[in-house]
Amino acid sequence: KEAVLWSPAFATASRRATILPAGDTLTRASGEPGGHADPVDVGEPGEYLLDPSPAVTRAGLVEDLARLLGARKIDPRIAFLTADHEVATPFARTLRVIESAPWNEKRFAARLRELGVGAADIRRRGLAGDVDQIRRRLKLSGRHRATVVLTRVNDKPWGLICTDIRTDLGQPLNASFYHF
Repeated sequence: KEAVLWSPAFATASRRATILPAGDTLTRASGEPGGHADPVDVGEPGEYLLDPSPAVTRAGLVEDLARLLGARKIDPRIAFLTADHEVATPFARTLRVIESAPWNEKRFAARLRELGVGAADIRRRGLAGDVDQIRRRLKLSGRHRATVVLTRVNDKPWGLICTDIRTDLGQPLNASFYHF
């Protein structure tokens, strides 16, 4: 849900993202209309992928969040961030990256079967394609859950297989799951 009451007289920041119901707030100070002058680094996904909250994205604070967390973008035009260390923040969902490579549907389908992934949350950003059709073509079967991310990395189609750091998506994964 979104609600806005705007009065410049009450403004304490030029941009703000608030996560409800907790009330966690990320702001850009009113004296920084364009944000920091330093650009955020862009590079291939690291060990963790961060999916910023829609509040952060809509407020135009993705790069501010990256600076705050010591993260980088995976593509100049995509809101996903990445870090080489675990990050816990109310402003983004943090996923552990299990597999990261240029997108090839057949290769990823085989890898998901190899990992025993039977259910996947498919997230698509910056690439065309029907998620339901992709899910059907992957023909998942197994007892594990994962998040499959279809996106762009440095303007190339890219895929990632991830697990949620908070819950591992509800499945206790044995140590062999992570060894490739």
